[in-house]
Amino acid sequence: MVSPVEKSHSDPITHLSWLSMKTGTELITSSTDGRVFWWDTRQFSKGPIDTLLLTEHVEGKDRVVGGSVIEFNAEAGANKFLVGTE
Repeated sequence: MVSPVEKSHSDPITHLSWLSMKTGTELITSSTDGRVFWWDTRQFSKGPIDTLLLTEHVEGKDRVVGGSVIEFNAEAGANKFLVGTE
């Protein structure tokens, strides 16, 4: 479940990709805030239907990294996509 604070990105969206699903209403967005959101356009007011936080582990610490690009290929599977980071 997404908290009310996570109903949108806090930084600019760097990439958006429509998903090749039966409904044609789903998309994913990435942002420099380090979050990837999965949206259903029929339910925008409810916020994203799923969230991924992009982190890297460096010298014993986790830090958030911004997403800069998303690539989705339906042939790889409905839940598989690549995210490029800063």
